[in-house]
Amino acid sequence: MKIKITKNGKILLFVILGIIVLGSGGYLLWRTLQPETVAPEDSEAGGGAGSCCCLDDNVDGSCDDSNCPHSVCPSGLVCKDVGTKNGTCDDNGAGCGVCQTVHQGCYWSSEFGIEGLYDCDGDSIDLNSGLCYCTEGSQADDKCWRQSDQCKCANTCSSGPVRTCAQTEQCEFPLNAYYDSDTGQCTCVRWDQQSHKYGLGTYCSTKPLLCSFSKSCESEGLISCGVSGDGGDKTGCTVIDSCDSWCGGCGNLSVYKLYCKEEIVVTPSCGDGILGNTQGEECDPPGDACTDINGNASTCSDACKCPVIDIEETCGDGILGNTEGEQCELGDPTGVSCTWDVCNQTTCVCPSSNPDWSISKVGVESCIEDGETIEGKAIYTITVTNTGDAQGNIDRVVDNLDSKVIANYLNDISGVGTYASGQITWDLEGDDEIFSVDEAQTFTYYIQIPSSAFGTYDNTVTAYPSEGDSFSVDETVVIDCDIPTEEEETPQTGIFEDSVVRILFGLILITVGLNWNKLNYSITEYLSDRRIKNFENRVAKKK
Repeated sequence: MKIKITKNGKILLFVILGIIVLGSGGYLLWRTLQPETVAPEDSEAGGGAGSCCCLDDNVDGSCDDSNCPHSVCPSGLVCKDVGTKNGTCDDNGAGCGVCQTVHQGCYWSSEFGIEGLYDCDGDSIDLNSGLCYCTEGSQADDKCWRQSDQCKCANTCSSGPVRTCAQTEQCEFPLNAYYDSDTGQCTCVRWDQQSHKYGLGTYCSTKPLLCSFSKSCESEGLISCGVSGDGGDKTGCTVIDSCDSWCGGCGNLSVYKLYCKEEIVVTPSCGDGILGNTQGEECDPPGDACTDINGNASTCSDACKCPVIDIEETCGDGILGNTEGEQCELGDPTGVSCTWDVCNQTTCVCPSSNPDWSISKVGVESCIEDGETIEGKAIYTITVTNTGDAQGNIDRVVDNLDSKVIANYLNDISGVGTYASGQITWDLEGDDEIFSVDEAQTFTYYIQIPSSAFGTYDNTVTAYPSEGDSFSVDETVVIDCDIPTEEEETPQTGIFEDSVVRILFGLILITVGLNWNKLNYSITEYLSDRRIKNFENRVAKKK
């Protein structure tokens, strides 16, 4: 039996199906977004003591396994309070309550064979056996030691119960006596500027200050050879005074010494200095070597005298007396000397010398004709010059070409120059990169372009010194050669526009004119004869 569904029935059926589909989808969406509910665990249900892990006081009391894997706060678990101190957490429930602050700790570095935090209340380590660092407070970088069962931080380089070498240990500045706990020996070590330590051990944030001498070389009628640690030559010099320099808590005494020597009086002489050493001589022959009154090498004169040699006084190669006439031993930088008149005579500093640079680029245009082909050419010359008063280095020279230039246009790039990505680069190495004062180097190449590429070409060349800023110059050339063109012939629209035709036509007219009478008679006679023949033919047909 067939069931017939009316039009209204169909509509009602579709409405019912739609309600069912929408209702099912809404229920599924509600179930998806509903928060999960799980049964409370023992650690959360009861609250109170031991119900949560120890967390920072600034964090709520909720606990998760990623931060604290314990459901009950274990005894001695380390946590942090609202400050930065280390402490032990008590069992006060959610939020961990208040962390109990412990005594300040000392950090023992690997220099003493021990690493990590140490509670000063413990007895396992004798803190008097060496130095360690405080871990907190405004003096966190200072040393600390045990005193009355408390950790004490020393002021920077202040005295403290630090084991030092015997007072009889003599180390000359800048060396300092250092007790090596590993070997039990006292050694002389140098204070290190970077680590602020003596050797691998004793920490001290400041370099020991120099002490003062009670004497001077001048007061003793002597010439100064310098002091301990200045790097000067002490050959032939003796110590006339010394003092003890040390930084409390940073090691033992460092002896600071003053070196002096007797002034050498040079007697001028000629030759061998012995008059009459050769029979009959009144003085050594002129030209022989002698020493002037200042102790400088000279040559005997005709008057049997040793002329004083004028030596230019200088300042600063770092070693007093290493250069004749030098007046001080500092130098800026060491190894640089200058004349005494331009030297800063208070600090013994020479004026700095530096390279200075200039760069130029010149482009010369020309045209090249090869048969019916015209091409443009531009020759470029780049010059880099050291215009300063000291030697300098150039690492590379880079020429940024016009965007219209392609590799096929480039020719004869000089030296080590290479082309890539629109640039020509000269990477200089060895002697090529060194520019002495007033030295110049040139770099060349040329471009040759077809007539289709004629136009304006802009580019910039830049030089890069090993020290200091780069410097550049721009150059523009215009390549535009005249291209010859053929004259177009006027199109001939008639037979008389050709000169040959005109001449032939004129000759024909002249010939016709000269023979007109004959031609006219011949034509008339021909036509008359023709008419007679035609008439005779018609008469003959009628008969």
